[in-house]
Amino acid sequence: MSQATDADIQALIAEMKNLRADFARIGDIIKDSARHGAQQATDTVRETAEQGWYEAKSKAQSILDEIEQHPLQSALTIFGIGMLLGLIVSRR
Repeated sequence: MSQATDADIQALIAEMKNLRADFARIGDIIKDSARHGAQQATDTVRETAEQGWYEAKSKAQSILDEIEQHPLQSALTIFGIGMLLGLIVSRR
């Protein structure tokens, strides 16, 4: 794979880790809400969820923009990832 494709994949992996961390923080906030008061925690959860949603939409849009700029490279990357996932799944 090309360096740009590898960079795209690494960026996508990093964003998935960020989203996972955001969801973990949301879970922690929900736990805190049971201890400290529903209204304040609800507001915090809502703000965090909105921020996570905004970031996810922003990252998705940047990925779509990247795909539009490099369609062949993106198609080959997606094909390669599909083949890799197919091999992983077929071994189970």
